[in-house]
Amino acid sequence: MLRLLSILILFPLWVTAGSGGVYTYSVSQDSWVSINGTTNFSNFSCISEGEMERGNILADLHPGGEVIIYSGATLDLLVGSFDCGRKLMNRDFYQTLGRDQSPYIQIVLLETRPAESPANGGADIAAEVQITINGVEKTTGVLVTVTQSQDLRFLIEGSKKLLMSDFDIEPPSPAMGIIRVSDEINIQFHMIIEANLISQHE
Repeated sequence: MLRLLSILILFPLWVTAGSGGVYTYSVSQDSWVSINGTTNFSNFSCISEGEMERGNILADLHPGGEVIIYSGATLDLLVGSFDCGRKLMNRDFYQTLGRDQSPYIQIVLLETRPAESPANGGADIAAEVQITINGVEKTTGVLVTVTQSQDLRFLIEGSKKLLMSDFDIEPPSPAMGIIRVSDEINIQFHMIIEANLISQHE
């Protein structure tokens, strides 16, 4: 997931119409992604720090355009990389998300554009993504907020609420049904990205 979020942010921030640039980027070890939910007793949070990646990005935006279309911007987030804080909770979480049959949560970035105001919650970028969980594919929108802490260093934050039932997942009922898990989950990410310009052409 880390590489996809980097691509999502870096393109809209630095691209000028009709020009292109190649950037190298890295993701701070302080970055994380979490899946959060609630039960009739308490809240829960399962966190994945993932594999910190480096890579190159070629950015280009045609004159007069605001929408950027992507091809091949696909990520595979390992279900087993999430830690819910307890071994039994991890087991239930993996089983609920169908890890044995679909070990990855797959996210494909389709397009990005500037977020509309004022009802965007302070977001800078609106992205359309294709999410596959438990082998079921859905297309949805995600709003992203970007804070620049120093030159080419950015804090990227966002969240997306989803229903497990939309992915053919039945919310679990552990402890012989005493605990009931809500259908709604919230995916959150907190990313710190550093980048450097390698080349620029007009």
